[in-house]
Amino acid sequence: MKFETFGEAIRYEAASDPLHAMRGFAIGNYARLEQALCSMLAHLCKISHYDAGVIFFKITNYRARDAILDKLIREHHGTTYSAFWNSLARLIDAVSVKRNEIVHWAYIGSVVDNEVARVLIPPNLASTKHDSPQITQKDLIEFIHKCSFITGLCYKFINVFIDHPVGGSWTRAQQQTWRDICQQEVIYPPPDTHPLFLRWKERGIQHPTSLDLPK
Repeated sequence: MKFETFGEAIRYEAASDPLHAMRGFAIGNYARLEQALCSMLAHLCKISHYDAGVIFFKITNYRARDAILDKLIREHHGTTYSAFWNSLARLIDAVSVKRNEIVHWAYIGSVVDNEVARVLIPPNLASTKHDSPQITQKDLIEFIHKCSFITGLCYKFINVFIDHPVGGSWTRAQQQTWRDICQQEVIYPPPDTHPLFLRWKERGIQHPTSLDLPK
């Protein structure tokens, strides 16, 4: 197939395999999580989102960034939210590691479930073996779900400390629900009764434990 421009060729290649779109969407969802963490920094330091962004996005080491947030949360709130934050921090660390793999791993063809499919594999192709780890479309969907869940938790965690969260629309019962959640260990995948899962359900999004690719 011939193309008039390089851009046309890229658009065709991107449209020919959904892994391209899923990879981009996954990276975009991680970027949304970073915005939530930046908002958390702004709240903890009592500075504007602009100033927080100047600081946050200059920290290129995600573990250093997360350590700063951890220190600030413990300085401001002691051990009150330790169970919640410790478990949430582990989830954030896990998706940050996976994000780096999604960005840097190589795109190749491989056999998945007895069919040839495109996957991502570790970037050193010279050391590739038949049992090398892979990131498939289903793995990317799981990553997107997890990023969305963590992002939602981060914003709710911030809202717990605001007198009139979400534009004052929270009822006292909702405020108490989230105060209680933010003092418990985060479980992922979340139970069906979790408020964030119920929001997914309203939008027709399936539970993360039953992920499947579109037919």
